[in-house]
Amino acid sequence: MEEVGTVVAVKGDGVTVEIARSAMCSKCKMCNLGPGTARIDADNSIGAEVGDMVAVEMETRNVMAAAFVAYMVPLAFMIAGFLIGPSFSRWLGLARVSQAITAITGIVFLVLSYAFVYYYDKKANPSKFRARVTKLIERSRYRI
Repeated sequence: MEEVGTVVAVKGDGVTVEIARSAMCSKCKMCNLGPGTARIDADNSIGAEVGDMVAVEMETRNVMAAAFVAYMVPLAFMIAGFLIGPSFSRWLGLARVSQAITAITGIVFLVLSYAFVYYYDKKANPSKFRARVTKLIERSRYRI
């Protein structure tokens, strides 16, 4: 996935690039969202400077993997909670309120899934999901 944006900050060997949010990236947590724009940290292997217009790329496979973990894992956990709920209510001897127990079990599993996603996010290799500046499109005329 490639996006074009403007370098707004240089931090060591990385940059912060402001891009116009596309429909594909509007919900992604990789970017710091602003009104109509997103800011993403990227490796700066080409020596881009503040004000330069650059192309930023992330591997589509990594973007899809992150989206899967963020959206499908919670859905799967919640469905599992709903499927386990009736058996759990019978095990507790509360078959009369099976629907309420099922709903509560689904919600508990959904909350557990977010804990799992949070843990995965902290343990995942951050460089695997980091964007990189691939080319300089236009050098800034104004140097700071």
